[in-house]
Amino acid sequence: MTIVTSAGPRAARRARRCRSIGPGAAPGLLRMPTPERRIHEGRAVINRAELMRQLQIGESTAERWYRERAENGHPEPVHREGRRLYWDEDEDEDEAVARAQEREAAKKATLTPVDRSAEPDELVDAEEAARILGYASPRTITSYLARNVGYFPDPDDVEGRRWHRRTLWAFADRRSRPGRAGHANTRSDQR
Repeated sequence: MTIVTSAGPRAARRARRCRSIGPGAAPGLLRMPTPERRIHEGRAVINRAELMRQLQIGESTAERWYRERAENGHPEPVHREGRRLYWDEDEDEDEAVARAQEREAAKKATLTPVDRSAEPDELVDAEEAARILGYASPRTITSYLARNVGYFPDPDDVEGRRWHRRTLWAFADRRSRPGRAGHANTRSDQR
């Protein structure tokens, strides 16, 4: 049995220790549940692994949603085989869309407020751009340009290092949450 890990020497030692104990002793890091979709009583049901795959969430998130289902509205399982739980696939999809929209709105609420007043085609310098985006200093923009290539849009007026307000507003709309590096297609030449 070969265990491949990129988590470092600590995880490799842990994997070797679990391998020497036996196959049933592997920790959650090495145990990969198999996504399943079945037909039960005429309707499609999925297990937790398939739910995680569809929603692109981790195991701890799926477990927390299930554990806190009384508060968060996570649906009850419709079928059980031994210790495996199965949920109605259609019901989960609707719930997942609603939950994802709620999470996205909560993330957006934590972002700095954006000033959307004035003319969209007006060119502004880094100081005014920082004010528009709610940053404390224009150094934030300078840092983004120097350290996170592709995160902040290139200036629309390269010589004067100025941006159209609409460029800044589009950047603000693509932000996902504070501290997260990078967006897809943020460069001004990719618009």
